[in-house]
Formats: sequence, structure tokens, C-alpha cells
Amino acid sequence: MRPIFSRWRWLGPRRVAGGKRLERAGRLLLLQVVLLVGFLPAGEAGRVIDPTQEDVAAAIREGMELTVRNRFEQADSLFHRLIQKYPDQPFGYFYVAANLQAWMLDEEDFSRSGLFQLYLNRVLVRCDSLEKIDPNNGWLAFYRGSAHLYKGFLNSKLGHWWGAYREARKGVKELERVLAKDSTLYDALLGIGSYKYWKSAKSGVLRFLPLIADEREEGLRLVEKAIERGHFVYWVGRDQLAWMLIDSKQWERALALAKENHQQIPESRFFLWTLSEALARSGKYREALPVYRQLLESIRADGPKNHFNELHCLTKMAEINLALSRYREADSLARAGLALPLRSAVSRRAKGRLKKLRKVLKVCAPFLAGRQKNAPVEEASVLPER
Repeated sequence: MRPIFSRWRWLGPRRVAGGKRLERAGRLLLLQVVLLVGFLPAGEAGRVIDPTQEDVAAAIREGMELTVRNRFEQADSLFHRLIQKYPDQPFGYFYVAANLQAWMLDEEDFSRSGLFQLYLNRVLVRCDSLEKIDPNNGWLAFYRGSAHLYKGFLNSKLGHWWGAYREARKGVKELERVLAKDSTLYDALLGIGSYKYWKSAKSGVLRFLPLIADEREEGLRLVEKAIERGHFVYWVGRDQLAWMLIDSKQWERALALAKENHQQIPESRFFLWTLSEALARSGKYREALPVYRQLLESIRADGPKNHFNELHCLTKMAEINLALSRYREADSLARAGLALPLRSAVSRRAKGRLKKLRKVLKVCAPFLAGRQKNAPVEEASVLPER
């Protein structure tokens, strides 16, 4: 192993001879130490800042609301200012990554995955460093656990299922450590509750095996408690809860929550996605159509992207119009979707949606030709693929 100072040898003299050279060597050595300290892992000589202190908490809440309002660049700038003010702390890096996750999801474009991983790794480095100073700090465990959950999210979006499970499991174990350190840190319950619910929901028939617990109800309860008593998870928790209620077919509660979220922040595409899917899945097709239309207009107004989410909206609207026997509208929407200029990588990801649109055209064709005026139409699937 090379000595830690080896990279700085160019700063020092090759020989030390005489008083002046010795004095200069001393000054240069001091400079080397100063420079080295500047490059040490964050927090080695610092202290843990509580993110609930007034200035930090206000910035976090403001930034998270900007994210929910689709104002990702503003949120990114705000969270980077937190990093500049508190470079040794994990929270600034974590919320930059959280905003970046939402940004990538909003565009369905994960080309910035490397940057996302970079900021999460910085979170982990700073948590490790600061835990040497305060090993019982619950917030450090919270940010570490949440960073692993976000890594799991990225792996799942990229199709790395084993990596997704490994990171998620690691994150949940860390969040459970949070509550052992501080039982009042309710923000941790969001990650734990979400994991418990979706792990059970996706296990299917395995839930009926004796060793596989069905933790969906407990997951719902924990997320509700996080929303009620947590510091920074209000909006993301409410949206997550709405999706869980949709999945469990608790339509009345799901629709009430999705509508309330949309009413409070009507421009949020996250809340528009949730409301449109809640309406469609519950069979309220006529109510769902204008919400999908609003979502589609918002996506298009945000500028040209990779068209993946635009295609999703057009597919859903075409299917719903077909289910309502509106063949001309369904045909028009299907053609618009199939005409989108998709890159080859996006086309591969969207092959299921493209197949559905071709099916819509096939079913509509005889009706538009006037050959089957009264024939029954097989109801199109309106279940989302998100």
C-alpha cells in the first residue's frame, strides 16, 4: 500500500538543508495536512446535524413539494444548496437522489442512473463516517436504509431483480434498526410498511403457504402512521398509500385519497397518474378519460421526451374508448400511439403497449367499416403496466 501522503510529495522539497529550508518544509507539510483533511471522508471531524432543525427541515419540505409539483430543476438547485451549506451531512445528497429518482420516473428515462447511484453512495459514505461520532443516531440509519431502498428501486426498473431484492432487504433491515435507536422516528415506517405490503402483494399464491406471512394490512397501517406522524414523508406517503389501496381494491378509500391529493396539487403528474389509474381500475371509465387527457397534455407541454409515458396515456385512452364502444376515438388514439417516433430501446420496453394498440385497431376496423354495427365488443384491459 502506498503511503497516504505519497500523492503530495511534489509539494515538499527534495532535500532539507539549513534553517530556511527546514522552515519552508514545515510550512509545506502543514499545507499538505490541511489539503489532506479537506479530502478526508465527510464528517470525520464534524458533528451530526439533525434534519428536523428549522432551516434544514424547511428546505427539505420545500424541495419535496417542488418535486411533487414536477419542478425538478428547482428542487435540484435547492437540495444542492443544502449540500453546500452542510457538505458533511447525508441529507442533502439523499434528497438530490430522491428528486432525481422522481425526475427519471416522470420521464421514464433512466439514462442518469449513474448520477443517481453516485449521490446515494455519497449518502452511505457520510452515514458511515458520522456514525463513528454518533453511533446511536436514528437519522443516519434512516438515510442509509432509505438509500438502499432507492438502489433497489433502480435495480427493479433496470430489470435486475435479485439486486433489487437484496438492496430492498438491506434497506428494510436498516430502517428497523432506526426504530430500535429511536422509536419516534416515524418516517422509517414508510419504507418498512411499503416493503411489507408489496412483498406480500406480489407473492401471490405463496401467501397461502404456512411460512409466508401476509403482511398487507400491517403494511397499510405502518404507512398510515408514517403519514400521520412523520417529518418528511407526507406527500410521498399519501401517494404510496393510494397505490396500495388501489392494489387491494379498496376503491372508495383509494379514490377519495387520490382525488384529495389531486385537488391539493392539481399540476402534479404523480397525482394525476394515481387518480387516472384508480378511476380506470375501478371501472369509472368516463371519469378516467378527462384525467388521462389532462395527464397527456401535461406530459406534452413539458417538452419532447422519449414518448414512453405519452404512449401509456394514449394506450389507456384507446382501450377505455373501445370498452365504451367509441370506435372512432379508440382508432384515432391507437393510430396516434403507433405513430410516435420511439427509439429502438423504448420500443422494446413498450412492446406490450404497442401490441395492445394494434389489437385496438383490429377490433375497431370492422365497426368503422360498418359491417358489425351491433356486434359485442370484448372489453379491453385497462389495467396499467406501471
